[in-house]
Amino acid sequence: MNTQIATNQPQLNSVPSTETQQAPDSLPIDDSNRCQHRFSNRTRCRKLVSHPNPRFCPRHAALPENMQPADLTPELIQDPKQLDRLDGIYDFLAKLIILQAQNRISTRRAAVLAYITNQLLRTFAAIKRVQAEQAAEVPQTIFDVPRHQDD
Repeated sequence: MNTQIATNQPQLNSVPSTETQQAPDSLPIDDSNRCQHRFSNRTRCRKLVSHPNPRFCPRHAALPENMQPADLTPELIQDPKQLDRLDGIYDFLAKLIILQAQNRISTRRAAVLAYITNQLLRTFAAIKRVQAEQAAEVPQTIFDVPRHQDD
């Protein structure tokens, strides 16, 4: 009688077989209709997207960071080559401040873009420093003409 009870109880030290670990054959999950909001623990919202907003459920579509347009490039800068000059970066930052004041861009996104422009400004300073060092290293040509000797 004791042997029968011991065989029916699961063993604690046994490793489950690969058959029990594998998931049954199922259809792939269609994530295209799910809300794309990510929580702080990196999990994704399970609700379905709303018709007015194809990316978020009605609750997460109302969040300020999700209400902004995905691409603000045309409003911030028309030509990326403008960022090669200090005036272009100044204009970019001025437009960024206006968008943030109008609440059309989140504070977090504005901070990231301002940080990137700060890196550009530091790069400009480094380039000027290297150019100044290279200009100082250019050898100077000195013309030494022999004098006419009086005999």
